[in-house]
Amino acid sequence: MSDTGGTNYEDFMMSDDGEMGYAEMEADSDEELGVYEEEASDENMYESSSAVQQPTEKCRSEELYYLGKVLKDNNDFTKAIERFEQVVNMGEMLWGFKALKQTVKCWHFMGVYMSRSTSVEILQDFKKMVEYGFRWMRELGVPYVQKSMLAIIKLTVPINNRDFVFDETLTIQLKTVEFHLDILDVLHDVLQGVPAKFLDLSTMVKQLRLENHIWKERLTTNSISSESYKLFNDMPTTSDMLLFQLQCYIFQFLKTGDVPVEEFQELVRQIKHRLNSSLALSQQPRVMTIVNFSQCIKNMHLERYKLLRQQFWDCFQNLEELGNKNHVFSDLTLCGFILVDIILWKPSNAANGVENNVDPFELEQIKVIANTPIVHNLQTLYQNFKSLTLPALARSLSSLDRFSMTLESLFSKVCQLARERKLWDEIAPLYTCISLQDIQEHLKIGHQDVTRDQLLTILVQCIMNDTAKVFFKIDFTKDYVYFGDEHKAPLKSTHRECLLTQGLNSFGPCYKNSVKELLKMTQKRPANISIFGFQQPWRDKNPSRSRFHDEPLSELAEWMDDIGIFVERPARLKNHNSAVFIDELSEKRNNSRVGFRPSDNKSAYPLVSYQEMVSFVLETITD
Repeated sequence: MSDTGGTNYEDFMMSDDGEMGYAEMEADSDEELGVYEEEASDENMYESSSAVQQPTEKCRSEELYYLGKVLKDNNDFTKAIERFEQVVNMGEMLWGFKALKQTVKCWHFMGVYMSRSTSVEILQDFKKMVEYGFRWMRELGVPYVQKSMLAIIKLTVPINNRDFVFDETLTIQLKTVEFHLDILDVLHDVLQGVPAKFLDLSTMVKQLRLENHIWKERLTTNSISSESYKLFNDMPTTSDMLLFQLQCYIFQFLKTGDVPVEEFQELVRQIKHRLNSSLALSQQPRVMTIVNFSQCIKNMHLERYKLLRQQFWDCFQNLEELGNKNHVFSDLTLCGFILVDIILWKPSNAANGVENNVDPFELEQIKVIANTPIVHNLQTLYQNFKSLTLPALARSLSSLDRFSMTLESLFSKVCQLARERKLWDEIAPLYTCISLQDIQEHLKIGHQDVTRDQLLTILVQCIMNDTAKVFFKIDFTKDYVYFGDEHKAPLKSTHRECLLTQGLNSFGPCYKNSVKELLKMTQKRPANISIFGFQQPWRDKNPSRSRFHDEPLSELAEWMDDIGIFVERPARLKNHNSAVFIDELSEKRNNSRVGFRPSDNKSAYPLVSYQEMVSFVLETITD
């Protein structure tokens, strides 16, 4: 965004209480809504830049002008307009311009008080006022003309950007937005030739045109185009525009469940910087609601659940300050808060009777609205998750389906945790053997089936995260899962011999002979042996060469038992470790190829055949 005109314009657009919404009616006064207006100041500004008027003409114009104002204050708008038109026709420059402004106001208030459609009359007289002001801007003075038009624009085209997310009933109608765009187009066309002289007015018109253009898109297509987002780059970086852009991203998130992450986070960073430097801005509940919900979107993406719970709660309290307890946005933030609380919920410690959780429904702000449907549905969901009744949990989630797209990641996380708790708290302790298909059926939540791959993913992730409460093994040949410590028994040597024997028919004669030799060796030496030296780490002159020197003994022994490797060292390696043995093999191989080149005499450097290598290995471990 551009910083042009940011400071002055932002000061003008921010009201005393910081609220910027649609105003159907503004009290008229000689101060013209507090913007550099009316008699005393007008005359001073005008007299400094215009010619002296004839006394009789000026007095008559002034008299008719004030008579029209009295009629306007008494809500007799028709007669007031007649008096103001007489002033304009008298040709007195200053009072004619002032009368045109009052005429526009009369049409505006007539539409408010009498519920009449006066948009055509407002647009017609607004054009006259703009043409008149720019025609005589040198005589009237550029500052005076600009400040007068700023006041009229604020009255006829009020700012509505802070209600963009909160406007559920769409109180802003399409015809109103189109009327605003027509008024702004009048000024936009005139300002093209004199942008530098009317900088504040140009900035205001640019912002309001973008704002109403986006409102028109929302009302017609229920979305915001990418081209509209690009227009923010040419806007001043005022707090109002940053907040409006942030609301557009939130609106997109509520509709699609997605936002451009980098642009969104950068925008949040800029607004947080503004909040840190502006106490008035940080004390506005509406602003803080927008910012806190933006933080929720970011932390949902990053899965920072503890921080996310606090931000949802802050957002809910901000909405409570605004009096929006029945607001859909309020229901959304409350739903997010309870879902995150469920994700962070932990079972009570039965050993010492310690309760690890605080019931969120005991919070005073929630107890006040305990009888509302949203609280009832969330409380049912909370209890069904704790009791692990997955069919009832599915029904509770379906009752909150309107939030499922926006809070999709939280819904998915709740289902994932419910399945994991069901698996390890109810299924694993109950069954010693169960098929994968039966587990899939137990973990089904509503119409959400658990596929075989998803179930295996859950099992593997629980091992990796160290959350598997029961030891288990999987038989992939039959798709069985075995739960319990009794399945920790290691494989037997007979199983190994059977597997080796079955493999003889699958390989060549060289492999068959080698396997037969190894089988004879194991039958000859029934005691367990190990060619890798895992059983005991022993000292070596060069400890760095021992590949497994620092491995924990218990883990190695368990690993070898599970995969069926013998665990006793052979006598041949009494004074050697596994690294020394591997080095001997490497040396044999390397010596056979030292200095060998295709042109050399091959008989001088004979290669070691596979059979010779096998014989060397057998001789080494059986010696």
